[in-house]
Amino acid sequence: MATKRRDAGSGSIYQRADGKWCAALTLPSDPLTGKQRRKVRTAKTKGAAQRKLAEMRRELDAAGDLATQTPTVAAYLTDWLTLRRTTLKPATWEGYRSKIEHHVLPIIGRRHLDKLTPLDIERVTAGIIDSGGAAASALQTHRILGRALADAERKGLIRRNPARAADAPRAKTGRRDAMPAEHLVQLITANADQPYLARVILALLTSARQGEILGLELDRLDLTPGAAWVSLTRELAVIRYAHGCAGTCGRKRAADCPTRRFHIPDYLEAEQVHGSLWLLPPKSVRSTRPIALGALAVQVMTRYFDVLETPHRFVFEASPGVPVHPRRDYGMWCEMLDRAGLPHYPLYALRHSTATLMRAAGIADRTRQEIMGHSSEDMTAHYTHREVEDQLDAVAAYDQYMTALLPGLQQ
Repeated sequence: MATKRRDAGSGSIYQRADGKWCAALTLPSDPLTGKQRRKVRTAKTKGAAQRKLAEMRRELDAAGDLATQTPTVAAYLTDWLTLRRTTLKPATWEGYRSKIEHHVLPIIGRRHLDKLTPLDIERVTAGIIDSGGAAASALQTHRILGRALADAERKGLIRRNPARAADAPRAKTGRRDAMPAEHLVQLITANADQPYLARVILALLTSARQGEILGLELDRLDLTPGAAWVSLTRELAVIRYAHGCAGTCGRKRAADCPTRRFHIPDYLEAEQVHGSLWLLPPKSVRSTRPIALGALAVQVMTRYFDVLETPHRFVFEASPGVPVHPRRDYGMWCEMLDRAGLPHYPLYALRHSTATLMRAAGIADRTRQEIMGHSSEDMTAHYTHREVEDQLDAVAAYDQYMTALLPGLQQ
């Protein structure tokens, strides 16, 4: 006589020989093999086992199915990163990978996913800070884990996301450092004879990010007096090689893999320019923006093109048709700082300086938000240390302010 199969959702309570009680719940059959599946949880008492059985039934009703085997954190996050590679920009994905490999896996990689607790998440972030890492890096790692575990919760691999109950690190929310006006004067004075100073000044006048400046093409810059503009529609990015062999080549560096490749998500309109240099869409939709240029920017850029050979494609080129590599760009920035006897400010200090100077020039919040490509005025305030009719009026006011503040720009 054939044994009748239990229906999904039915369950039983029984005691093992070692004295522990088990709650067993019948699950839907395996769709590939047709075999019956069940999930078992153990407890010290019969009452606890009954509560676990009731809990599993509620989870089954909500999710439709339950996982019978839970992977380790390392196995899950490795698979999660692989899947996320098709949806994240390469630099974002690389940041996720770095934080997971360096900060998460060494601490909780061997833990089973369903055994994670909020304290485990806090151990990871505390470890970053205790080892000298920045609180901002710990907060980013907390958010990455929260996103990964939210996906696991949605897929029924865990009952609840422990990152939600974990205390997030408190990163600095104060205003970011901008270069003092006197340091900008020193920088411009000491590098007045350097053609590449135009790159710094253009960033200072437009708030463009490094990738936006280096990816700026000639046909996106118009220096017509009184109607000049720049269109920031793409950014230059360095994308690293990835193994194309699924890790079987035996080489540690992906660049040495015989079948090396670039992982570019299909949704990105990406163009390989030279080697590892690619043109990508900018940081966000709001980052794609036209910016009016004033007389000061026109004067600086006209002088730049007068002393150099006309570039082939990009405004700032290392060789005909090849943009300046971000690493070389940073090196030249440091050389200019050294020439002026200044500390090594990060390049992003120029963007913070622009926000602060625009505010000092009296440019309204909404216009500064448009020029800087921020999605909210709160973000612009984060940069500025605190409605005009159109951008041209605002740029004219900024021109006037900068001319008075930095007379060396007109030399």
